[in-house]
Amino acid sequence: MDGRKDRPAAGGRKERTHGRIRAAYLELLQSGEPVSVARLCQKAQINRGTFYNHFSDLRDVQESLEDELFEQAARQGADALSYEFFLDVAKIIRRNAVLVAAILGNIRESVFFNNVVTYFRHRYLRDCAERRPELRREEADALFTYVLSGSIGIISEWVHGGFQAAEETIAARISRLNRAVAGTVLQP
Repeated sequence: MDGRKDRPAAGGRKERTHGRIRAAYLELLQSGEPVSVARLCQKAQINRGTFYNHFSDLRDVQESLEDELFEQAARQGADALSYEFFLDVAKIIRRNAVLVAAILGNIRESVFFNNVVTYFRHRYLRDCAERRPELRREEADALFTYVLSGSIGIISEWVHGGFQAAEETIAARISRLNRAVAGTVLQP
């Protein structure tokens, strides 16, 4: 086991405490204050023992938030290059702006980022194989990496720029650019 504690059952006292801890963590991230177990316990109005009954450490709190964010993103059923898909993801990002900003600040160490990349790489490669079965795996992988890097760049600028554009604008931009790039490779 990885040291992570199970998520509490829905509706109970443990779930409410779990939620308070997670909310306090996000508040500390948003405030820019250093995040420590002591500050988090003070913000959540709990003692350290209660914290450790729910989470192994601060990283565990972040990973539980990232897991929830990933579950939201993974439920999007649209084609991975479609406007609808990117619109759904943009809405999730805006609703979780504080967490996403923290993830983008340390993206390569993020469980969320690695889960998303693995999940969508699989979907993307499957779509490539269906559209162009003769396309070599290495080429499809390179295309995915290229599209992923560009998408992350656009999302990062959007988040760090204070969400100046609407979700629809970001979704359309990412979808249009990714389809243009992929279209040149995926056209039979």
